[in-house]
Amino acid sequence: IRDRQYQVSIDWLLGLTNQGVVDADLFRGPLEFEDFSESSANQKLLEWHREASGYKVRYIPATLPDLLKNEEVAGYEFRRYGIGRTDQSIRDTHVLLVQQRQAESEMESCQSIQDIESFALGEGIWRDLSREVRIRQLEHMITLVDELYPRFRWFLFDGREVYTAAFTIFGPLRVVVFIGQSYLVLNSTEHIRMFSRRFDELIRVAAVQPNEMTDYLENLIRKIP
Repeated sequence: IRDRQYQVSIDWLLGLTNQGVVDADLFRGPLEFEDFSESSANQKLLEWHREASGYKVRYIPATLPDLLKNEEVAGYEFRRYGIGRTDQSIRDTHVLLVQQRQAESEMESCQSIQDIESFALGEGIWRDLSREVRIRQLEHMITLVDELYPRFRWFLFDGREVYTAAFTIFGPLRVVVFIGQSYLVLNSTEHIRMFSRRFDELIRVAAVQPNEMTDYLENLIRKIP
């Protein structure tokens, strides 16, 4: 699918390729949109996670990995965006954590180093979050990363070198792309394979590996002014 005015492909906009113009439409097959105004975003995500039980979930978060958020950060984020009830959002985060603690669960998460550094330093959307809360969140992450490894593996890449949109691959079932106030849901095998290849590429260029995350987060805490 290409933007007709600017002649750029959606795969380029999502960070799936460096080519802005392509000869063939990459997104063929059924497309489905889920809008936050029609249903709870978190409830829909939980439904997709339940359906993917036993499969590997691969995840590019928009901010921080949901299952690693403590109550303070989950509450701050949902109050900021005004999406749903804060208490429900916190419970949903706990449900994801419970699911990940199950023996058959497997999840990989990948995002930029700059995302985590911005959080630690209270930059951007996190500027109203106190230093104490940010430190508690990073300590909470350290605890969970240690506990959940290797069922949960978290990779960090350098955002100066590579870009990607936020998306989740629910095993062989679907890919869900986060596009602001909506989700773009892709169900075809072609889409799932394409996003899986993109995720593999991000892992290959990761600067911080899952077994290095604890040391990385501890060093990050020490750098907070």
